[in-house]
Parts: sequence; C-alpha cells; structure tokens
Amino acid sequence: MYFVRFGEVCVRFAGKKWDKKDLPEDTSVIDYDNEDRWSLDDLERESRRTDFGGAGRNEDAHAAAVMELFRRKGGEDDCLRRDWDDVLTALEDAEYDVEEDRRPIIFPGDLSLPTRKLIRDVAKIEREELAFRKKHFGRKPDEDDEDAEKEYMKLDEKGWDAREALLDSDLGDEILDGYDPVEDMKTMAAQLFFLYSHSRMKAETEGGTPDEDLYYAGSNLYTHAAVEQMAEKRAAEDKPILEPDVVEAINELHPSFGALMATGAGDKFLEEMDESTLVFLKEKGYDITSLAGAKAAQKFLENAGPEDAFYTEGPVDNEMDRRIGEMRIQAMLRCVKLRIEKMIGGMK
Repeated sequence: MYFVRFGEVCVRFAGKKWDKKDLPEDTSVIDYDNEDRWSLDDLERESRRTDFGGAGRNEDAHAAAVMELFRRKGGEDDCLRRDWDDVLTALEDAEYDVEEDRRPIIFPGDLSLPTRKLIRDVAKIEREELAFRKKHFGRKPDEDDEDAEKEYMKLDEKGWDAREALLDSDLGDEILDGYDPVEDMKTMAAQLFFLYSHSRMKAETEGGTPDEDLYYAGSNLYTHAAVEQMAEKRAAEDKPILEPDVVEAINELHPSFGALMATGAGDKFLEEMDESTLVFLKEKGYDITSLAGAKAAQKFLENAGPEDAFYTEGPVDNEMDRRIGEMRIQAMLRCVKLRIEKMIGGMK
C-alpha cells in the first residue's frame, strides 16, 4: 500500500497491520502495488491520467504511480517500509509551506504598466463586442448578413489575440496554472473582478472613479471561457454545436456567436474580403498579385486546416475556432481562385 503526502513524500508499506486513523492530515492511501488490480498497462495509463495536464491530475496519485512503475521495472524500492511506525515518522516529517503553495494577493497598484495596457486592450474588445451585439440585436441565426460576418470575424480574431496576450502577461505568470486555457481565462476573470471590486470600494470611500476597464476585461474573459467550455462539452458528447438548444444557450452569453456560425459567406462578402486575404497570405509567404504566387497560395489553402486560418500559430482545440477557421479557409480560397481566373482571363 502507498501512502503519499503533498505529492512529495511517498512511502510503500509492506507490513500487515496499519490504521488509517494514525495517518497525518492530507495523506493519500493508494493501492497501486496490488498487482491483481493494477497491471503494468493500467499503471502507465494511470500515470498519464494523473500527470500535470492530464484529465485526472492528482499529484499524490501520480507520485505513487511513478514509484510503482519504477519498482515493477526493476528499480530499487527506496520508499519501502515494513514497520508502521517508520511509515508514520516519514509522513510526519514532511515539510509543507502553505504560503509557497498559494497564489499571491494582488491589488490594482501591483499591476505593471504593460499588463495595464493588455487589460485595456481586452476591455476595449468587450466594449466593441457589446456595440456589435447592440447593433445586431434581434437578428435571427438564419438571417444572412455578409457585412456582419466580416465584422465579426475581424473582431473575433482581434479578441483572441488580446485575451491570449493577457494570459501570457506577468500577471498570468503569477496566478495561472498554464495547462487549461479555459480555466486560465476563468481564473484571470476572477482576479480582474476582485481588482475591480477593490478599485470600486476605494473610489467610494476615498473619492475618485473605479477602473471600469478591470470589469469589462473580466467580463470578456469569463464570457468567452464559458462559451469555450460549453462547446468542448458538446464536442465530447459527440453532439453538433449548432443544435437549437445550444445556439439558444450560447446566444444568452454571446448573441453574435450562434447567428454568425450558422451563416455562410456570399460572393459579395468574398469580394470585400479580398484585401484582407491579400494581407494575410502575404504574411504567410504568398504573393497573390502574381499568377505563380496565387497558384502556390491555392495549393496551400486546399491542404490547410482550421489552425492555418489565423495569424497566431498552434492547434485549434475547440469547435468555435474550428468552424471559423474552416469558413476563413474557404473564403480565402474563393478569393484566390477569383484572382487566378481574372489573371488567366487577362492573358487571353
């Protein structure tokens, strides 16, 4: 039997008598050395599942799984104890600094100037999204509005850039775990809401104006985190993200999403998107003002995935971005093909 405390002190007891009531607080009891129950393959899977970033992250369980794998593969059983009192001594001698395991307490005055700017950027996005939703209030998901699509896609990409920059800030380094973007956005939102409440209370007691940017940035982060989480849950259940009940639920959080995800791109929109396609593909290394460059870009787009549709690099890990990415790829491909047709036509 394994006894683990704080994910660091790991003891395997091979004696016959032990009493759970003797164990120090915060001690985990794990039977990974039960070979009838835990095969080597089971332990390998359990080690991955409980590791940092795994679906069932658990420092105590991971420590025990790693030690048992090491033992089964012929490693020295350094954590073995045969006397129950020796087990208790090892666990009780464990040092645990509570302060080191807690995130710092941060007040508005602690924010660096670069982080303040990033907060203002996200707050600005929230105000622009509010203006967008107000402008298109009452619009139904099946209503085709090409201008709104163009406006939304530009705003959405700018919004993700701003949110990711804030998560990567020095404030993010202080308070975020960094392995789950959705949880990181919710944590950052909670921090910003606390900073806003502190700013507001100070303004009410000492005079002045609360920093509204903190509130708007927190609202933006939490809204998008909630939409992402709903999309991931739906994808895990193998259900389409655009089922009517999901569209309705998402619209309550972000009314622009459901409508724009349900519409397609028309020819007028594609013509208007030509300039942004030119700029985007130039950034990717393709000059579509020449026939050779346009054909190279066509080949790139025909083989591109949703993750290739954005300026930022990295995999697309949610349904919303995947849908937007697919739409952007198809729209840009249409733009490139139109350019090729016009250039070839002009040669005749």
